[in-house]
Amino acid sequence: MTPFLIVLLFLGLSPNLWNPASAGGLSKPTLRAVPGNVVATGNQVTFFCEGPSEAKEYRLYKVGSQDYLKPTALLETENKAKFSISLVQWHNAGQYWCSYTSTNGSLENSDTLELVVTGVYLSNVALSAIPSPVVTSGG
Repeated sequence: MTPFLIVLLFLGLSPNLWNPASAGGLSKPTLRAVPGNVVATGNQVTFFCEGPSEAKEYRLYKVGSQDYLKPTALLETENKAKFSISLVQWHNAGQYWCSYTSTNGSLENSDTLELVVTGVYLSNVALSAIPSPVVTSGG
């Protein structure tokens, strides 16, 4: 048994019911993608980052990028920030995470979410049949 679990049991707390937020720590945000994390090129994807009521400023990051996105909308009554990519392209694929800064200045990060981009990728593709566009069996 780990010391952490022993302390919880000693305090009379069930490990399944223990919540770090109730012990003074803030919960990490949750990140989800709508309509889902698999999106075809040319479509839209919207990320929602949800935190506690103490969340003040939200940001969306992509692994490997120095930049971050600021929310396109704040849904304060739901403690969520909305980030939209209106025209998904191949370079949008990758791992994302969001963070919030709380009113007391602490920073919390979500788990990562993998955005998969699907669709037809055309890059100067040409198809031709020589000498004739008609092919016979065995030809």
